Amino acid sequence: MAEDENEVRSDRTDAGNQFKRENCEKTSHAVFGWSEYDTGVMNITQGREVGNLIKMEPCWHELAVIEWVQENAADKKKGLSYAAMARKLNHIGIKTATERDWTASSVGSLVRRPAKMHEQLHQFEDERPKRMISYPFRTFKPARRV
Repeated sequence: MAEDENEVRSDRTDAGNQFKRENCEKTSHAVFGWSEYDTGVMNITQGREVGNLIKMEPCWHELAVIEWVQENAADKKKGLSYAAMARKLNHIGIKTATERDWTASSVGSLVRRPAKMHEQLHQFEDERPKRMISYPFRTFKPARRV
């Protein structure tokens, strides 16, 4: 019986998080590739005010970095390891979403476990720049984080 309750609770939580992602609402920590902004509307959960409603929108500069990492990881001839990509990102001054330096592990996470929020990029295809910035990302502007 307790297992069934836990399963129901898990399903409801997953459905709630999926609903929030589809509406581009913040569900957790900072996500590399996404800017956060305060809507000015109160977030009400189960009849209680739980703070301001934070929404998310793509940060095209950070998404260009993600594309560069994924392209380099997929291209075996270029031979860039996760550690080499982390060194390059750190050298040019690009930080992670939590303002830390890149490591081989954090670069690998971009490739192996992309954030679920990236599934919502289809909502913004008409806003995508015709030309994305490219390595060495000289005009890079990090995402806004609330």
